[in-house]
Amino acid sequence: MELTADPLRVMITGPRQTRWPSGERLGWQVVGQLALTTEVASRKHRILVVDDFSNTAEATCQFLRTLGHECLAATSGIAALEAAATLVPDIAIVDIDLPDLSGYEVARRLRASQSQPLFLAAITGWNEARDSRSALAAGFDRHVIKPAGAAIISGLLTEASRQLAG
Repeated sequence: MELTADPLRVMITGPRQTRWPSGERLGWQVVGQLALTTEVASRKHRILVVDDFSNTAEATCQFLRTLGHECLAATSGIAALEAAATLVPDIAIVDIDLPDLSGYEVARRLRASQSQPLFLAAITGWNEARDSRSALAAGFDRHVIKPAGAAIISGLLTEASRQLAG
């Protein structure tokens, strides 16, 4: 596998009082680097990204499109369910704290409406033990704490591919 000389740096921004692992603060943080390869994975996914912070949702989708996946971004629970009806995703990455429906409710509705396999990942700032249990009870396969950089998202894609194939 041949790597390019310059890695892609992924910058994640957050609204006021975003909780980074190093504490709350304003601004941005580079959370991961990814070296692009000339080798392209054979399995492409239809991915729904749901986050009420539109820049985060779009940046994540742009990253996923760069990897060759089809992606739609939504900034509310209702918009996510409408997008899912069009896209019929096999992976959904959903924030829990949305302006209309909770991410838990979005997960339950997606599970109930989809007839084909679906990998659901909650990516959220909510990091109490009960939040992880609530996410799994709502139908999520994984509960990940923000910020989720390129390495974490790539790991989720790998895990989703394995789960969906088996």
